Amino acid sequence: MRSLTRNAIKEASIEVVPQESLISAPATLQVIDVTSISDAQLDFTAPLALNVTAAGQLCSFVIHFDTIFDYAAKGGVRTAFTTSCEAMPTHWKQTALPLKEPLAVAAGDRISGSVTFSRGLEYKRAYNISVAYEVNGSHLGLQMWTTE
Repeated sequence: MRSLTRNAIKEASIEVVPQESLISAPATLQVIDVTSISDAQLDFTAPLALNVTAAGQLCSFVIHFDTIFDYAAKGGVRTAFTTSCEAMPTHWKQTALPLKEPLAVAAGDRISGSVTFSRGLEYKRAYNISVAYEVNGSHLGLQMWTTE
């Protein structure tokens, strides 16, 4: 049972993450077209690929979303906003996925793996998130978080 406790679900944190705490550029995990996506496609696994740009401690993975409303083809306008750490904070903030054990990384390191999003059983707007990750090809871990 010890291996299960190492990977136990930990709660995600909704907060404003300071831009200066970022140690990599953002990476797109999924593009969702809300006009055509099916319900089943809202649960997904996406590849993770981050290039570390500054040495430091990897303490959390941080998730944000961008929204684009593009009505230009229909004679309207294109409007967009982001909940990124690099933009003006919104009430959505960012989702921080804290690691149980921070990891020292150097500029130039590559963090890779996969991220799985699965919606809660009771509340379909909440996600359970798991990340399998490695640094420079060395397997490091699997961790799960809940947003319910």
